[in-house]
Amino acid sequence: MKSFLPLVVIILLTSFVVSREKRTVVLIAPEQNILYVGVDNNVILNTKEKVEIKAKGADIEPGRRKGNYIVHVKKPGLAEFTFFDKAGTDLGTSKYYCRQVPKATASVSGKYGGKIEKDALSTLTYLKAEVLNFNYPVRVRVKTFTLTILGGKKTITIPSTGNLINPKMKEALAAAEEGQRIIFEDLILELPGDEEGVGSPILFTVED
Repeated sequence: MKSFLPLVVIILLTSFVVSREKRTVVLIAPEQNILYVGVDNNVILNTKEKVEIKAKGADIEPGRRKGNYIVHVKKPGLAEFTFFDKAGTDLGTSKYYCRQVPKATASVSGKYGGKIEKDALSTLTYLKAEVLNFNYPVRVRVKTFTLTILGGKKTITIPSTGNLINPKMKEALAAAEEGQRIIFEDLILELPGDEEGVGSPILFTVED
């Protein structure tokens, strides 16, 4: 019976070492392996134990709930998070691709283009850009745009700073006739991460 004791001890020690090797920690994000520039990326740590996190290519801070974290990335690329326990043991690394947020969609007073009645032109007062069907709230601001009216005796082009339709634009819209095309173009957008983007033109055709 005594001759089996060393074998039992070896088996127990081997089992302990294997279980330690399999013990890993990972971050879980709403979209697998993807983080976005300029937004609060909410991630969850898959363990309740206290760990040290070393981040590369990103900043990470505790969220409001235990086990939740907020990750910020400033540019596209790769972010890595390595986890350590109190003893300094490496518990694993999570890697994420960092991307720009999806392209924003612009609208004019809630309208996305198409046919518009002449009387409804007076209801157009501002431009707005937003990222639709996205997991995170994203702030996108229209910095500048141009109003172009085609189909009359001459082409009318009026620039604007900001997202509001200015008095000159309102005057031109009020004089628009059936069949003319109203185009809001040259949209410059302020995106997350202090980036700039270009919005797609919004085209209306005037009808009675």
